[in-house]
Parts: sequence; C-alpha cells; structure tokens
Amino acid sequence: EYKYKKLLNHMFFQEDGYLRFDYDQENCNGHIHPLNHIDVNYSNSSTFKLGLKARVDFHAFWDILRPDTNCFYLEKS
Repeated sequence: EYKYKKLLNHMFFQEDGYLRFDYDQENCNGHIHPLNHIDVNYSNSSTFKLGLKARVDFHAFWDILRPDTNCFYLEKS
C-alpha cells in the first residue's frame, strides 16, 4: 500500500503529465473516441488517447505502469 501512495504522491505533486483510464459513455464515437481508452497527457499542449477493446481493472492498469511485468502491445483495429 505504501508503494501506491508514494507513486500517487509523485504523480500528483511532481509530474506535469498523467495517464488515466477513461470509460467515456458521453463522448464515445467509434474509433475516434472509443468507449474504453487511456488518456495520456504529457503537458498542457501534448495529449493523446489509446483505445482499449474492453475495460481494464485496477490490476491490469497497474501492470501497464510497472516495468517488471509483461509488456502490453498495441495493435491497429
């Protein structure tokens, strides 16, 4: 639990960018804005999203962030 608090503290107070899982029913628009996606924001002017075929739970999302677990791969839909 301490590791998670330490990571979140670092992300909130020391990093400008963020990585967020989004389930966006309101703005869903096919492959342009998928229902399930990850928003990636490096700064105020640089942002993009990665579409997901299904929702991911916390543990899968955490695996995406960790360097010591198997890699996730992108594939064009």
